[in-house]
Amino acid sequence: MPLTSAATTPALPFPPPAVAARTILILQHSDKCPPAYLSTFLSQRSIPSHTIHMDYPNPKLPDPAIYDWLAVVSLGGPQGAYEEEKYPWMADERQFMLDIIARGIPLLGICLGAQLLAHAIGGRAYSTGSQEAGYTVVTLTDEGRKDPFLVDLFQRCHQAEVEVGNEERTVDDHSCNGFLMHHGDSFDLPASCPVLAFSEFKQIFRHGSGLALQSHPESGLDELAQWTSFHPDRYPATIGMTAQQLIQKVAEKKEQAARTSAIFFECWWKEYVAKRLEKVDAATQQ
Repeated sequence: MPLTSAATTPALPFPPPAVAARTILILQHSDKCPPAYLSTFLSQRSIPSHTIHMDYPNPKLPDPAIYDWLAVVSLGGPQGAYEEEKYPWMADERQFMLDIIARGIPLLGICLGAQLLAHAIGGRAYSTGSQEAGYTVVTLTDEGRKDPFLVDLFQRCHQAEVEVGNEERTVDDHSCNGFLMHHGDSFDLPASCPVLAFSEFKQIFRHGSGLALQSHPESGLDELAQWTSFHPDRYPATIGMTAQQLIQKVAEKKEQAARTSAIFFECWWKEYVAKRLEKVDAATQQ
């Protein structure tokens, strides 16, 4: 199955550097893994974005020394972060991530993006031979409970569970089951980089200005329906239910999921992007 339905679409030119400073750069790895809610979130704030389709032929990444983006988001995809021979652009993206973080630009890695960042900082990504799909409980580690950003995020997500009357809600505000999963790969981290949250798999870590999540706060029911088509033969063996049963189960938590996505991006914006945008605006007014 082709990973994209529009591989011949020409890449758009990068915006001028002054515009890039107020623009979110999105690295997309498949047409079936779009920015989805992230695009809505940015539109609501009148923040432009620029997307590079890394799975299109000969993707070109901008020079971080020239383009000082407001933030960079690396999305998920059906590829394995360990499949560099098959996808040569992965080495370029990993180096780009390190360059972005070295410049203090916020980087958000989601699923595949998180695995690529783990690899880039000296860890590794690998296939687990199993799968995690739907909404599963994610819990802060001891290190995660020392992180004010994550504590606030999980408290707000847990409160959303309570307010929507989720019968499967978690027992305390250090856990949440509002994070959408769909992956069969995981990652290991170097000893200097602690895991901050976990489920059956490692879930969240930070590295400099980078934040990495195994879950998909940008996605919902429509995206999940697309993802189940990647490897339909995996169901029900890996998760104990058919693809249609999984979609139905996710649909039951649609309201809570929407609130969790909004909460995540609000917290991420406040923690990583808002102050940077203030500095950019102040500099342009001088």
